[in-house]
Amino acid sequence: MNAIPLQLPFHLYYQDSILWLNNGNAWNFRTDSLCTIKGANPNAQDKGAFTEDDQGRLWWVSWDRLSYRQADQLQSPWQVARLLPVLYESFCDALHYGPSSQSVWIGCENTLFQYLPRSDSLLSYSAKEFGQPVSRIMALHENEDRTLWIGTDLGLLHFDPYSLSSKCYQTSEGLPDNYVCGLLMEGDSCIWLSTNHGLSRFQIEAETFANFFEIDGLPDNEFNRGSYYKARDGRMFFGGMGGLISFYPKTAIESYKDQSKAARLVLIAFEKADERADTLYRSIQLGDKKIFHIYHWDRSFSFEFALADYSDPEQIQYSYLMDGYDKF
Repeated sequence: MNAIPLQLPFHLYYQDSILWLNNGNAWNFRTDSLCTIKGANPNAQDKGAFTEDDQGRLWWVSWDRLSYRQADQLQSPWQVARLLPVLYESFCDALHYGPSSQSVWIGCENTLFQYLPRSDSLLSYSAKEFGQPVSRIMALHENEDRTLWIGTDLGLLHFDPYSLSSKCYQTSEGLPDNYVCGLLMEGDSCIWLSTNHGLSRFQIEAETFANFFEIDGLPDNEFNRGSYYKARDGRMFFGGMGGLISFYPKTAIESYKDQSKAARLVLIAFEKADERADTLYRSIQLGDKKIFHIYHWDRSFSFEFALADYSDPEQIQYSYLMDGYDKF
């Protein structure tokens, strides 16, 4: 993973050599000039969020206004599509267009809105529908089945807005921190999550997390909310307190797997006490032997193991489970 010592404002959006700013104006890289767009909000500061629909229209939320503009000309004005029923202080943190439902999803404090442009209808979902006391929605993604992945202040939420069913993944399931700042999809099988304490890759089918921290090369464990971007070539960017990191998911996870293989455990000795014969048996030439026969009279036994690689011992954690005896 590469890091750039740079701090970025919230919710910038890049589209065809144009950098859209939080207030609705744009910076044209072709002419190296600032473009003032009609309908922009110069007082918006960092309270804006953007998304693009399947028709190329750009959607923008600033405070309680949901606006859009056509993609054909840079000077196309912002047109207000809807005023959101939220308090002035309850600004939008996440905006996402879902092609499957053809909806604009708007994550505000305490509330998720679903705006359907074709019918000009607005639906809302709150903590009651989520089944979790969520107060911040930081990131959104709609799946092909029209369910949602939602990054919240209480963890990663999988939410079905049609059946109102949900499942929340938190630190107890392996997430490094419950405050999710950003969310990017790696195809349809994995999700990369930036949090207040580490970066994580969630494998959807297995429901497992692979976590990365400063010791893995991150400039800082704490990430900024709303600071994430996926380039067309699949490269991912996350902004944090220590700067901006970039990486290709395939390369990052291959390095992680190589590290895991290198740090495998090797069984080096097995010892048991035979109380009937009053004898201690110890085996050290184990080779690939993985099965040991222990009987009810073998009331005392022990294993010895070692790491195959000690290049990064601080990241190693040991655990064991006796099947049929210990609980998961």
